[in-house]
Amino acid sequence: MDRTKLNRDSMASSVEPMPRHESDDPSQDDIGLHSEGLDFVVDYRVVNFVTGLLERIQTGRTVGDLINLQVEWFDENTHCDASSNELRQALKLRRKLRRSWLVLRKLADCIENQVEQCTDRIKVLRARKIFSLLPDEILSIVLEYAAHSPEARRGDRPGSSALIKSVKNAIQLSSVSSRFRRVVLSSPNLWNRVCPGMSEEILGICFDRAKSSGLEIVVEMDANSTGESGPGDEDTSAFLLLVASVVRNLRSFEHRCFPKRYLFRVTSTSFPEARMGVLEMITRNLNAPRLQELSVKYINGPGDLFREGSQKGASNDEWLNKLHFYSTWTLPALRCMSATNIIPISFLGSSSIETLSINMDYYANGDPRTPERQFDADAFMAFLSSCKALKRLIVRLDSAKMSDEGIANRRNRVEMPSVEQFDLTVVSCCPHTTKVFMDGMHFTHLAEMGLIVECNERYHIEEVHMCDLM
Repeated sequence: MDRTKLNRDSMASSVEPMPRHESDDPSQDDIGLHSEGLDFVVDYRVVNFVTGLLERIQTGRTVGDLINLQVEWFDENTHCDASSNELRQALKLRRKLRRSWLVLRKLADCIENQVEQCTDRIKVLRARKIFSLLPDEILSIVLEYAAHSPEARRGDRPGSSALIKSVKNAIQLSSVSSRFRRVVLSSPNLWNRVCPGMSEEILGICFDRAKSSGLEIVVEMDANSTGESGPGDEDTSAFLLLVASVVRNLRSFEHRCFPKRYLFRVTSTSFPEARMGVLEMITRNLNAPRLQELSVKYINGPGDLFREGSQKGASNDEWLNKLHFYSTWTLPALRCMSATNIIPISFLGSSSIETLSINMDYYANGDPRTPERQFDADAFMAFLSSCKALKRLIVRLDSAKMSDEGIANRRNRVEMPSVEQFDLTVVSCCPHTTKVFMDGMHFTHLAEMGLIVECNERYHIEEVHMCDLM
């Protein structure tokens, strides 16, 4: 057999995992490679290869000949010039040794690279072994957790950017293996949440893979400092038009109107009039027979969304139509509705609501430019009266205050015969306002009630008249 081929084959085989004395403990590799004085197994093929390599690069002299004691150097009669044969041989040998050193270094780099690749392969095989032991039901949960954003993992409502990232993660997971693809494609929770900003291709994938679970629509709008139209209007319009084409598969619709950097309080907000106009126009008279959840959320802050319309010259009806964009919708299957900083109005769907959550924050940051908003108990009771199937009511009022006229002209009580659970949180509210609000409702079959009262230095706990509230 040709020696070159034998050596090449020996080199290739030397970097393969050895069949004997193999250990799963990576620390054993370190002992074999770096510790001195310890015996470790050496593949004889490696020895053969290195021996053959040295035979090819060796000359008639060894390295030791150049570094051992040279007796003739002490002979003063010994002459050595630059053209001497011995010097030429030494230079020639050095060139060959350098080339040999480069070859060995390249070989070491090659082996090191293959060790790293082998280590990575071992990690993959071990991970595959773990995942292969999981049943599809558990693997589906693991993959959903891996794909979802940190907000979703914490139980928070993820924003548009997080939703887009989650879908892209799901697409990547579906490309890992045939089993991952089968499990990911059969997990509708990875595909059923869509929002503006997703490409038409990704939306098509989500529409197809959400299947019978129903689509969850999330529409975010920036309550910026100008309220003017911008590039995002076209994205919102295109998205809503695509959603309208699959309206019969909608399960929930969530609308958020917050500043991009919304944390706790903001110092400047403005109603996104252009985008809200697009939303109201495209979804006007929407008929979603499967939609079960509706969420409408607006930011609180300086400026009153309910009054800005008149300041900008818009008619009150036009402004209210944009605020209550859902008022023309037909939602026969609606079961849950939540509203933040807006009191809903009756629509074709309110009569089937079973769970209602309303959060009203009237705190104005003490900004003198902000008109003082009054809690409209009449509007609140009017909407409650339209919720004939309501079983659970959740209300949070922060810094709510009614005008003297509103307190004096109280409406009759609203009968709430179907409500079984009522949770009320009152934060720094005027005691009279709280009492008027409670007096406006009559629960005939209430089974459970939760009450949280938080006060500041303005309203003391004894002023709330807890006995009167109950």
